[in-house]
Amino acid sequence: MAIDEVGNTPIMFFLMIEDFIAVNFILSYCKDVDLSIKNKNGISASALALKIKDENVLIDQIFMHQTFDKQFVDPYNNNLLMYSVLTDNPYMFIKILNENPKSIAQVNNNKENFVILATKLGFLEKVNNYAIRDANF
Repeated sequence: MAIDEVGNTPIMFFLMIEDFIAVNFILSYCKDVDLSIKNKNGISASALALKIKDENVLIDQIFMHQTFDKQFVDPYNNNLLMYSVLTDNPYMFIKILNENPKSIAQVNNNKENFVILATKLGFLEKVNNYAIRDANF
């Protein structure tokens, strides 16, 4: 159910304003939550959840939700691995890499893969060789 002209759902709204108590409430008590619904800009709650940094219990709850879209791709062909780089989220980077190792090879419309984005943003320093060795792919 959209709550605005862009097509955002209630959980998307609360993720955007970083009201994680409301997000947790919705996930816990609303049975028909669908994290894969995209708004008119092609963004879903699955992608917005990557903005969560210090709430690993909540991000794990979202990641394990039956409707979390682990194959998410936006209109510019950025996948969740790229979003984890763009949102500076090493925790989710490793989780996504373990869940979907093929996402490493995907390129966006600018012909950039996650390595190019990570290099541009200084993310590779955070996700060093140890973290990549720790991935299960």
